[in-house]
Amino acid sequence: MNIEEYLEIKEELYTNIFSNIDNETVNNAILRFHYIKFNPNNEPKFDKLIDTIINHITLYCYSISKRTENDYEAYKNRLYREAARLFRENDKSGEFGELILWFLLESVLKAPQVVAKMDLKTNRNDEIKGADGIHINITNQNILEIIFGESKLYNNLSKAIIDAFNSIENFLEKEQYKREYNLITTHFKWLNTEHQTKLLNFISNNIEADEVKIKFAILIGFDWEKYQKLQEPLERKKFVEEFESIYQEKAKKIINTIEQKLSKFKYNNYEFDIFFLPFKSVDEMRKRFKSEL
Repeated sequence: MNIEEYLEIKEELYTNIFSNIDNETVNNAILRFHYIKFNPNNEPKFDKLIDTIINHITLYCYSISKRTENDYEAYKNRLYREAARLFRENDKSGEFGELILWFLLESVLKAPQVVAKMDLKTNRNDEIKGADGIHINITNQNILEIIFGESKLYNNLSKAIIDAFNSIENFLEKEQYKREYNLITTHFKWLNTEHQTKLLNFISNNIEADEVKIKFAILIGFDWEKYQKLQEPLERKKFVEEFESIYQEKAKKIINTIEQKLSKFKYNNYEFDIFFLPFKSVDEMRKRFKSEL
């Protein structure tokens, strides 16, 4: 069963903004070291990231049935304004990170989102709690993988890592995945055609039979002091030219931290995709995102 047709973020959107250095496998975790590309003026494309994310918020927020309910331009504009309002009014500071994680899961892992959780926030109910995102993959062996997302954008890298794993541990301890399963079957994002109904049936049958592989995708966004070199005229060009090698040195330290964390983590039998993304300032990015909505 091919699920790539359900992807809403095209790979070229990713390649225009992001790049990466080599992945590293640690136990059951793939560590993915991504970064924001530089433009010809040696500025990171942080503004481009914000613009692209904002341009796609209705795809993130709403099911296809809601988005195609009405073809009038005024209706589409209303959906966008409603989505922007949800982001502006909600005090939860992590939603910008959730959007980036969604973007990466669709463009890098080719794992489509199956529940539009922001759509549920209009109801102001408890269903929105739990994972930061729910995506799926179907392996070549026809195994259903449900990928639960966890996003942490913090000033401090170590705290982001600790809190991410604490959140996942709590998620598993309380068996919150069972409630998330219910969201998939009751709020399936793509329930629109016979073909998509077959996909929902496949998911539902596997959940019912307990034939589901649970995986986790984590986004760790953090302030990186090395970006301060961009403020130094004599260092700027050299920093950009040597950026990947400098980032690789940072990655080595992160790898050691994750090795230690996983060795003590209670649920290290699960598989993880962990995305790392450095910023000049996480707080500044969050403020700019909300101001542009």
